[in-house]
Amino acid sequence: AAVACDRLAQRRGERVDRTAFEAVRGHHRLAADALTGERQGDALERLAGEAIADVVAPADLEAAIRRSQGRDSDAALAEDIEEKYPHYASVLGTRKLAVSQLEIKIDAATDAARDVEIADFVRAWFDRPELEMELFDALDAIGKGYAVLEIRWNTSRTPWVPDQLVWREPSWFQFDRVDRQTLRLRDLASPDGIDLPAGHFVVHRHKAKSGLTIRSGLARLAAWSWMFQNFSIKDWASFAETYGQPLRVGKYPPAASDAEQRTLLRAVSGIAG
Repeated sequence: AAVACDRLAQRRGERVDRTAFEAVRGHHRLAADALTGERQGDALERLAGEAIADVVAPADLEAAIRRSQGRDSDAALAEDIEEKYPHYASVLGTRKLAVSQLEIKIDAATDAARDVEIADFVRAWFDRPELEMELFDALDAIGKGYAVLEIRWNTSRTPWVPDQLVWREPSWFQFDRVDRQTLRLRDLASPDGIDLPAGHFVVHRHKAKSGLTIRSGLARLAAWSWMFQNFSIKDWASFAETYGQPLRVGKYPPAASDAEQRTLLRAVSGIAG
């Protein structure tokens, strides 16, 4: 979105209702405001690091992927993969850093004084030191298929300018149940969610492959490899834990009762953990 004097236009040039925009322009946490109570608590808990993939089996992974066939993304699964699959996180981080550190060049549309003035204005905004990390956050879409940044506007002077682009938790959003492409803001009062207010969000969609945005993230492609590697690492960890330890053998006489045998089994099982 761009602001120029008294006119607000979206990227396709459509005029935005200024009255509606002003009604919510002061809500710096618009996404969070729509998610009050239990829903917001769930989102914040997931953002704080709740893991959904501590135990991963083929059936669990298949269920997670099937859930994302409709309007709920597998962003939480993607987050876990990024945290627990070092090679994937490294490759993903390399992509994000490479793009977010590219030099941005802005040219005036023409040599007219007004066009040069606009180019200088936009160039000054892109020279902000925060932009690199904001681009890094937008590139979260590489793994998850989409990323949403909420715009915090500086309206203390004219023209209005975006003061900050704030990354928002993907679980705060959902896809339209009909076209499965339109991104909507979750709302407790509406199961279908609500339209994203114009001029308040930047949405980056990444296409690792053609198809629905909800299925286009790299994490979906890497999920099965990560699951197999996860099984392998757990097997090696179990082996390393017991390798070199003496065998634990318990013996009981032929006349030992069932209760005595169970007591011996618990004692042997408890040796060395």
